[in-house]
Amino acid sequence: MTGTYKIRFTHKAWSEFDQILDFIDRQSPQNAKSVRHELLKEIGGLQLMPDRFKEVGTSRSTKATVHALTVRPFIVYYKIEGDSVLVLSIKHGAQRQPRRFD
Repeated sequence: MTGTYKIRFTHKAWSEFDQILDFIDRQSPQNAKSVRHELLKEIGGLQLMPDRFKEVGTSRSTKATVHALTVRPFIVYYKIEGDSVLVLSIKHGAQRQPRRFD
C-alpha cells in the first residue's frame, strides 16, 4: 500500500512507553523528555513505508508480519493493518524480547 499510514498503539505498548518514561524521569526529567521526543518522532516516521524495517515474526491472531524498529536502546515492535501501523510493544534492548506476538 502507498500513502500515509495512521499510527496506533495497543494498550500494552502505551503502558510500556509510560513505564520507560517514568523510569527515566526518576533519574533525569530532561532525559525523559528527550527519549519521549525521539521515540515519538521515530514511530511517527512509520507513516511512510513502514514495511522497510526488519521482519521479526508473525502475529498469532492476524498472521500479519511483525516488524522491528530500533530506536537505540529501544526496539519498537509493530504490524501493518490496512492503512494503519499498530505498535505492539516497546522494549529496552537489554530486556528479554518477545518470542511471540498476539
